[in-house]
Amino acid sequence: MDEDGYGGSDSEEDEDFNVGDGSDGGEPTDSSGSESGSDADSDEDARPKKKPKGGKAKSSPAGKGGKKKKPKAKKDPNEPKRNLSAFMIFSKETRGDVLEKNPGFALGDVGKELGRRWREMDAETKKSFDAKAADAKVAYEAAMKEYKAGKKATVVDDDDDSDGGSGSD
Repeated sequence: MDEDGYGGSDSEEDEDFNVGDGSDGGEPTDSSGSESGSDADSDEDARPKKKPKGGKAKSSPAGKGGKKKKPKAKKDPNEPKRNLSAFMIFSKETRGDVLEKNPGFALGDVGKELGRRWREMDAETKKSFDAKAADAKVAYEAAMKEYKAGKKATVVDDDDDSDGGSGSD
């Protein structure tokens, strides 16, 4: 056995290898750079570099130099809910019928069937749902006016109470 533990004729080739000849220590030992002019090397240069799969997670915009995100505003549970569109009113009214006739339908299948029925519906029937949606919009706008008026009144009341508690002037 030789010094490397394998024995044999490979030891002569190892003696010819000179460490440090023309290498800065950071390059791979094969010549895949500019020294070789083969076609295989030019193909590698033409391909885009792949990003490593593992490692660091993507940085968020709030990270280095990015804009900081504002925290999401809390929604008031007393605020009126948005009005439904004509299609959503149609869906609420028709969903039970679709499920009754097709008990094996998954959620996505029910939505597809409702969309198909809406597209195939005649204009007169759609007008009735449009009218219901318009009524719902009017009711929503009235509820929002009332909500905003009540919200402003409570803000004004809070300001009156915070004058220092001196009682009378």
